[in-house]
Amino acid sequence: MNRKLDEICSAPTPALPLTDAGSIVVGNALRVDWSEVCPREKEAEIYVVGNPPYLGSSMQTPEQKSDLRAVFTPYKVNYKNLDYVAGWFLKAAEYGERSGAESAFVATNSIAQGEQVALLWPAVFDHGSQVLFAHEAFKWRNNAAKNAAVICVIVAISPRSNINRRVISHDSSRQVRNIGPYLIEMDTVWVGRSSLNLSGLPRMEKGNMASDGGGLILTPDEAREMRDRNPDSSKFIKRYYGSKDYLQSKERYCLWIEDADFDEALSIPLIAERVAASRAFRLQAKAPTTRAKADTAHRFIQIQDYGKPAIIVPRVSSENRLYLPCGFLSETVIINDAALAIYDPPTWLLSVLSTRIHAVWLATVGGRLKSDYRYSNTLVYNNFPMPSLSHEQKVNLEEHALGIVRTREPYVADGKTLGWLYNPKTMPDDLLQAHRNLDDYLETIYIGRQFKDDTERLEHLFKLYARMTKKAAKAA
Repeated sequence: MNRKLDEICSAPTPALPLTDAGSIVVGNALRVDWSEVCPREKEAEIYVVGNPPYLGSSMQTPEQKSDLRAVFTPYKVNYKNLDYVAGWFLKAAEYGERSGAESAFVATNSIAQGEQVALLWPAVFDHGSQVLFAHEAFKWRNNAAKNAAVICVIVAISPRSNINRRVISHDSSRQVRNIGPYLIEMDTVWVGRSSLNLSGLPRMEKGNMASDGGGLILTPDEAREMRDRNPDSSKFIKRYYGSKDYLQSKERYCLWIEDADFDEALSIPLIAERVAASRAFRLQAKAPTTRAKADTAHRFIQIQDYGKPAIIVPRVSSENRLYLPCGFLSETVIINDAALAIYDPPTWLLSVLSTRIHAVWLATVGGRLKSDYRYSNTLVYNNFPMPSLSHEQKVNLEEHALGIVRTREPYVADGKTLGWLYNPKTMPDDLLQAHRNLDDYLETIYIGRQFKDDTERLEHLFKLYARMTKKAAKAA
């Protein structure tokens, strides 16, 4: 990099010996006044560049939380869920508004995904800043012994309105009309959590939460032993699914005891022991809401729904998958809070969730767990923009959904997991083709043809989202 700098500069300066290089201020960048560190001078051009600490919300010290509180509280922003690096963007926007300075930072790509978008970027834009350029996400690599497990972006903001905006990849750079908060060419809109479904799709909710210390959860061997020792216990044992259970074919069971069956269940010694263990766990819990449920230790602490056919949606899914693996489960199983569920769903809805356009929306609007996609019903599903469907279109989508399920069945019967089926390196050709056929059909409903690429998919989705939210706001 020094050699490249020498090529740019007409008079290269030797790196050694070290000399007085100007003013160095030692301090906390989120606490000091940037205008005092670098006051604006007449006709001066000021550029702020840096690689601030990333630090996700759960990794921050109390002092760092206090730093973000100082930066964001004046704007009534919920800073607690923001990455530490977000503070630099708002400080830069404040400084740019006063000084005309442009700023660019290396940051985690989480600032352009999930709920952080709606928390950070409105405050930045309110200071008159716009995105000057954005480099696509890349995995952080350096020569350190321990590389940070993060995916980064490089983002520049500018207070000038007449700027040439550019989206940059590892091998290209293109000028665009506008760069939105998701760092693609789009209007300046952002997606926040919503309890109502924008497209009128059926309700999706989290699964049921046990909070039992494991007392109500059974391994296959434990379930088998319980049935062998007391066949009447079968009535209270149900198959139990979370995201990992579903994707990796993990076999687990749970005790599911209705209040009306409480006495009958506790007459079985092995069940009574497990309910007692659940009660003991809840009595020792820190959360008052958990302790309050000790007297109903035979039941899950949060029960959303059950006893109906359902579509299960994993809450966490690998970033490498082209499609989100979803599927149907029978009314006899219990879905836990590590997954999401749509109960009594129309069959065609599985098709919508199984498309590339939906996976691209998830990758952009949803959050991340490390690099994996994290699905949210209120953020991803409820905001997914769908055109209205005719009866004929729903029938056709239903056939595509059943076609995907039928294509998967022989592989599952042969012991293959859904994780294996949806790994791009092992995904069978016939399953991939079934999804592509579905893509072709649904995308024709959106725009009358197939999309050229994921960028066009996203650009169209955000345009549709903006139109639908404006229409919904007027109707309200």
